[in-house]
Amino acid sequence: SYSFCTLLVVGMVLLKEQELVNVYKGLRDRWAASGKVSVQILVGADLDGVCALKIMMQLLLSDKVEPAVTPVDGLEAIKKALQDIPRVNASVIFLNCGGGHPLDDLVPEGDIEVHVIDSHRPIRYENITSPNVLVWQGGSDDIGKHVQRSRRARKQRKRDGIDSDSDSGSESEEQDADTYFSQRYYRGNWYGQPTATVLYGMTVDAMSHHIDDVLWFAVVALVHFYLTKKITKPMYDSIMSTYLLTIAQRNVLKPQHERLGKDNIEYRAFHTIRLEETLEHQLYLLRLSSLWDSLYYSPYISAKLRLLNSENGLNSLKQLLHGKLGLREEDTKIEWSTLWNKEERDTLLVALTENLKALGITSFSFKSVAMQQGYSVPISASDMGYICNAVINDPGNDWTSMFWAAYDVLDNRRSAGMLDEAVGMAKKSQAALMSQTAFLLQTGYIRNMVHFRYTFVNEASPDLMYFSRPAALQALARCILDILVEGDRKAPIPLVILSLNEETNAYCVVPCMPASSADPDAEYNPFGGHLRAAIDSINLQHTSTTSIDFTSVTVPKREARALIDSLTLLLHQRSRGR
Repeated sequence: SYSFCTLLVVGMVLLKEQELVNVYKGLRDRWAASGKVSVQILVGADLDGVCALKIMMQLLLSDKVEPAVTPVDGLEAIKKALQDIPRVNASVIFLNCGGGHPLDDLVPEGDIEVHVIDSHRPIRYENITSPNVLVWQGGSDDIGKHVQRSRRARKQRKRDGIDSDSDSGSESEEQDADTYFSQRYYRGNWYGQPTATVLYGMTVDAMSHHIDDVLWFAVVALVHFYLTKKITKPMYDSIMSTYLLTIAQRNVLKPQHERLGKDNIEYRAFHTIRLEETLEHQLYLLRLSSLWDSLYYSPYISAKLRLLNSENGLNSLKQLLHGKLGLREEDTKIEWSTLWNKEERDTLLVALTENLKALGITSFSFKSVAMQQGYSVPISASDMGYICNAVINDPGNDWTSMFWAAYDVLDNRRSAGMLDEAVGMAKKSQAALMSQTAFLLQTGYIRNMVHFRYTFVNEASPDLMYFSRPAALQALARCILDILVEGDRKAPIPLVILSLNEETNAYCVVPCMPASSADPDAEYNPFGGHLRAAIDSINLQHTSTTSIDFTSVTVPKREARALIDSLTLLLHQRSRGR
């Protein structure tokens, strides 16, 4: 099981949740006492970053701290943002970014206090041990485990007589930890708890108001992490159970009809939210589309039923809906919220779940949260995550402006039309995802090597513009790989996907591991390290890291084939122990 707590790592010291709250309060008091402190937030441009920023802003503004916020999408954006920060009396907060880079080398010299709250792993060991950097760390998930493992390995070597001649003391221990981290800790990439989860655990003790808003933002990030396979089901269930308990307690203690009088209709309609536990399903925007579309555009269902790579898959879906459930075609094509009444729809979902179980699809449902604002139709956390993620990665606009658009949509109190527009964007991007997946599966563009697969998304591909950004490309890779794994009896192998940016004439390269290997319960997800090693081995020029999770890279179009050849040779040599 996973303990739901928050840790602060300061020079190898692990502090518990209440101590973290005290650290924040001390920080806040120093800001208040200095009067002219500059608080700068650099936030990673992804969904967890948006949710975490919502929580952090509520916390800071409640304490009358107004930070300057800069979204960043990778290392170059971080370097550019750091050039503009004050050199005196400044606090820099890296929110869901920065942990994977040696910040002592990046942050300018001066009177600058550095804080890191980042779900991406690995966190640089230099940041953990630096006296100038405070790393706010989630629960039981990792850094402390790796540090302790390095120390246990050293003690075991001493017992075995391997290190009998080595020097004792802190310097030797640090060198041992450095060796361990360089050989093991940095070999792959994974995720800890969402940054929004870490902040929520601290915020509930640091402030007593806006709790429903803060909890909603944390839930959206957590559900999206689960649906995109960044955390395991046990970790998800453990954290979600804590959230659901809080929701149940608050709804019993302060039901909405008691908090608001009959004369507060306008306020209730536009400014209040109520959270409720719900049984969610692995469907895409069910409450906002038809049953057919929500099934067809669900990556989970499309993989399990093989909808995109065989006509038999579509026939199986039709047989399920029309034969097993007795639905007319028009019933499956109209908007879900207008189909029958709520009780009948709930009964239909139960029947659908049972029929999917009979087909061996057992992880279709999971506990989640829905939010109702005033008298509007409730929206689920999974739907809000899908919607905001699509807005952030919309290819038709500048990514910075879309980050702020997603920030507004997540709150959804400024305009009802804003959410409707965002839903349309989400449906278009998901349609492009499924169309591109079907194209690559059906045209034979995916090449099978011994140790990995690879494919190019280029001028011949439909909707190329949707896959110019690493997060969208990662979603495409995950969708393809899940489908291939479902139909492959052999041991699953990774997929490397290269997408062409026609403006820069360069490929964005993203490695994706099979879900079983990318499981955060496994020790490492090494393929990102293999990719970087392949780049180094042939000294590729003009490559760069292009995302905040530092797994994707950009390579010139002319060097893409050389990268694949280098990766093939590297993995062949490593498989033979060379």
